Amino acid sequence: MSSPLSARRSQIIACAVNLANTGGASALSMRALAAALNVRPMTLYYYVPNKAVLLNLIVAEVAEQIAWTSAPESPRDELVSHALDVYQALATNSWIPDVLRASTQAGAPPILVAEPFIASARGLGFAEADAVGLWRATWFLISSQLQSLGINAGTTPTVQAPASAEMAGLAVYVRALIDGMIITTLNSERAEICDLKEGLNPRRKLLHPDVGCQSCSYSRGDPAKPPF
Repeated sequence: MSSPLSARRSQIIACAVNLANTGGASALSMRALAAALNVRPMTLYYYVPNKAVLLNLIVAEVAEQIAWTSAPESPRDELVSHALDVYQALATNSWIPDVLRASTQAGAPPILVAEPFIASARGLGFAEADAVGLWRATWFLISSQLQSLGINAGTTPTVQAPASAEMAGLAVYVRALIDGMIITTLNSERAEICDLKEGLNPRRKLLHPDVGCQSCSYSRGDPAKPPF
C-alpha cells in the first residue's frame, strides 16, 4: 500500500502531465500546478522541491508507460526495437522535446528504460561496461533527435506519432551505433589475442606501438588493416 506522501506525489505528477498535454511545456509552472491542484505553492514544494525535479518526474511517468514491442528474432534487432519504442513513446508527447531542452536533469527516462536495452546488449555478447556505453550513446541519439523536433514553445501541443520515415532513419543510426560498438569490441579482443600470441610485453609495446601480429598481419598503427 502506498504512503500518503507517495499517493499525493502521484496525484501531483498526473496533474502536471495533464497541464503539459493541454498547454505544452510553457504552461507548466509550479504556480500553475499549485492552482490546478487548489493548493498553495509552498505546499506543493513540500512534495516537489523545484521545477527541475518536476520535469524529471513527468518525463519518467511517460517512460514508465512504454509498451515494449514483442522481441524480434535477433538480439541486434531487439536493441533497435527497444530504441524505437523509447523514441516513439516520448515523441508522441509533443511537450517532451521542450522539457528535454529546458532541463538537463531529465535523466530518469534513460535509467528507467536502460535495463531492457542493456539486457539485450548482453544477449548480443557485449560486456556490461560496453552494454552501458552503447545505451548511453543510443539515449544521446534519441534525446538529440527529440530535441531537434520543431515544436514551438507556447503553442497548444498536437499529439502525433512519429512518421515511418523518421523511425526508419533512427533505426539506421541505431544499427550503425551497434555495429560500431561490435567492431570496436572485436578490435580490442583481437589486439589482446595478438599480444598473447606474439608475447608482446608492456615495454615493447611502449617502444614499438605499431608492432602487429605477424600471423594475422594486424597492425595497431594502420587502421587500413583490420583485425578480421
